[in-house]
Amino acid sequence: MRMGAFPDDPGLNAVLAMVIPDGPIFDFGFGAGQHLWPLAERFPGRVVGLDIHPSWFEEASLEVLLYKHDVRLLAEDALQFPLPEEGSAIIVIGMTVYLTKDRVRSFVARAWQGLLPGGILMVSFATYDDFVLYALGPRDYPLERGSYQVNCPCGFCGNYGLSVWDEEEALELLLALSGARLIDSHRQETVQDLGEGIPRDRSFLYTTVQKTAV
Repeated sequence: MRMGAFPDDPGLNAVLAMVIPDGPIFDFGFGAGQHLWPLAERFPGRVVGLDIHPSWFEEASLEVLLYKHDVRLLAEDALQFPLPEEGSAIIVIGMTVYLTKDRVRSFVARAWQGLLPGGILMVSFATYDDFVLYALGPRDYPLERGSYQVNCPCGFCGNYGLSVWDEEEALELLLALSGARLIDSHRQETVQDLGEGIPRDRSFLYTTVQKTAV
């Protein structure tokens, strides 16, 4: 999927126009590349994209060959990936829907700790998702409201879970981070056929915060 095929993202647009700290940029769970490709074009040679799902990784690898993006792709588990000790300039977390809420909170905290002052954290949260309801099976169970432990049939998600967030709940998580300054928060509503031939409603909250000097 090429740049320009994605919905407009005010937070991403703001980041692309900013002067950010020197340091690497990570896109965890890059999927179709909504953040990956614009960041790679704006900051060539600095972006590392990780996605554990083979189909997204293969599609992105083909995109790199076709359009010569200066980006590094890794088919690795984001939760197990060590962030560099010297700090990161931008961290994108795009796979929270595939994590239980406790794992989201832990990963967000680790990412925030690894950001340089002036760095950017971009997180997308599912606020309504028919996919979550579809994917839940009889062996899965709720851990808290909107957070589920699952036995993932695909074999690639590590059984990390599924989660759906209230908008206020998601913003509270990010704004409680020390030195967090909200740049943008907006929702995107989509309808997707996720492979079973049935269109399913999906709603995501895209958030962008900056780490001020603390």
